[in-house]
Amino acid sequence: MMVVVFYVAGYFFEVQQRLRSATDHSALLQLNQMSSIIVYQRGEDMTHSIRYVSLKAHIEDLPKESDFEFHQATFPKLKKGQFIAENHYVSVDPGMLLRLSGKGSYAPPVKPGEMINGFAIGRVLDSRNAGFEEGDMVTMGGGWASHSIFGGVGYAIKLPEIDIPTSLFLGILGIPGMASYFGLKRVGRFQQGDHILVTSAAGPVGATAGQIAKQ
Repeated sequence: MMVVVFYVAGYFFEVQQRLRSATDHSALLQLNQMSSIIVYQRGEDMTHSIRYVSLKAHIEDLPKESDFEFHQATFPKLKKGQFIAENHYVSVDPGMLLRLSGKGSYAPPVKPGEMINGFAIGRVLDSRNAGFEEGDMVTMGGGWASHSIFGGVGYAIKLPEIDIPTSLFLGILGIPGMASYFGLKRVGRFQQGDHILVTSAAGPVGATAGQIAKQ
């Protein structure tokens, strides 16, 4: 766990240094837009309740509205180590289609009745975790919901204060970007002069890997 946290911190540090010295973020925005993102707008009915989407039935062919169900639940009482964040963005990752179809991929399939999970960006509303305070902007594991609850263990990072669109932390500066960065630099250990073949560059992981390989 310590090694993972160190790598993540190193990735964000390197990216921040490059962004602060850059004057045009259009390339980052283009890569980030390859990830589909749901944007939640705050509403009065979200003050004390959580709205979320579950899978009604495994998807055949293309998804349709009848494959999903919408629910509402009251805020749970937080335990020590937990916090709750109001989601501003949640991810709709390309690999999710296989999981919604009942087929396993890099993660187990989603079962009918389960909330559809993913990654989220939000603002902490209440916290019993010493590392996160009310008002902090965070990226974390969450789901297709108006709010995400951090259970005390897992992926949750306080976002740095930097003048770029927050949604980038679900794409090029999030898990897709990290998969590209560490896949090439830590796992592949590619060096100057190596030849790199990216088998799929339609999404942010492959597209980012291609850009890193050019450097």
